[in-house]
Amino acid sequence: MNDHEKDRIAAALHQLRPDWPTKSIRTLLDKPQIADRPRRDVVVALGWVACENATATPARVLEAGPWWRAAAIESTSRPLEHLAPQDRCKTCAKSRTDCARNPWGDHDFEPGVFKPRDTDLAPVIAELKGHLEPTREVLHDTKGEA
Repeated sequence: MNDHEKDRIAAALHQLRPDWPTKSIRTLLDKPQIADRPRRDVVVALGWVACENATATPARVLEAGPWWRAAAIESTSRPLEHLAPQDRCKTCAKSRTDCARNPWGDHDFEPGVFKPRDTDLAPVIAELKGHLEPTREVLHDTKGEA
């Protein structure tokens, strides 16, 4: 990206998130992890991060997350492989080999296998239900029916 593109992106993101100073966004765009990426990918990723309620600063875009997968959606030249969950990275959804070839190196391969908890949640749920309080009283009509 050139300086003019970085300035335009910073101004656009400031409009989306007025709590993010344009100067801070512009400084982030100068970092090599961002500046070396295609402009379109940066805009998509930063737009995603800006719309997340949990995001406090634009620097969150430097973390591994679904925003980079969304940004690179058009660069997929082949259909998604059918892989078992343990063979697919749960961060980038690529095979172990393709994940290792990730040019950005923003995460390590982590299999996308869901491991259920060994604990029984029934006692926890029962305990929590014991602490529930109604938010309003039940109203009865003149016949005594609810």
